[in-house]
Amino acid sequence: MIGWDMSVGVSVYGNGGMNTDFSGGQISAASPVCGAGAGGFNQASGQTGPYNLLCGSGKLGMNLEQLIIAPTFAKKVNKNHSFGASLLVARQTFKAEGLSGFFAFTGQGAGGPPAFANNNLTNRGNDSTWGYGLKLGWMGQVSDTVTLGASYTSKVRMAKFDKYKDLFAGQGYFDMPESMSLGIAFKANQNGRSLPIIRGSTMPASSRSPIRARWRATVLVRLVASPIRWAAIAAAASAGTA
Repeated sequence: MIGWDMSVGVSVYGNGGMNTDFSGGQISAASPVCGAGAGGFNQASGQTGPYNLLCGSGKLGMNLEQLIIAPTFAKKVNKNHSFGASLLVARQTFKAEGLSGFFAFTGQGAGGPPAFANNNLTNRGNDSTWGYGLKLGWMGQVSDTVTLGASYTSKVRMAKFDKYKDLFAGQGYFDMPESMSLGIAFKANQNGRSLPIIRGSTMPASSRSPIRARWRATVLVRLVASPIRWAAIAAAASAGTA
């Protein structure tokens, strides 16, 4: 805390991720569809089987990890309203395996098997990038029983995955999309307990992603039994309500 009305802090958290891991060898090396012979998916890569279910050589899988470091400043403008802002410093790590069957569709595919040794599609180990964004939040007690919260998170613009630039759109871009959230909390009694929290959020696809999506809202209803100042959805602004 900096006085009664301001606070600063740093939080570190996982933004999310995903992991898949499947064994290979389900498709025979003699398969004319997946094989390295004329017309096979691995003609360009020259990889011999047996193959996994996506006609790639070896096991099939991917791993994505995202970490956020968020220095935060929050200010309480009066006894009922707080605002906050966080700088989002992001690091993400990605790895993919078993996608050799798609090598022909990349910019390096015309180079054939010699080019596959230096491909930017699959089996390149971990690749990590850094990026940045901004998160803003507000929380206000609008009556004796109702507290509202809102937050906006900008797109976190990430550097390119150079080792996998033939897998991602824009030659390696994989940004974290922007999002907005609204929340409401009701005070059940004078002891500071809360009734259901209703939270709605929207999140679009990244503008540098090949997947296009409209804004889509989701609603989450939760029962909590904790002080209303903790329960309200206020993002960074919650740091200034103590």
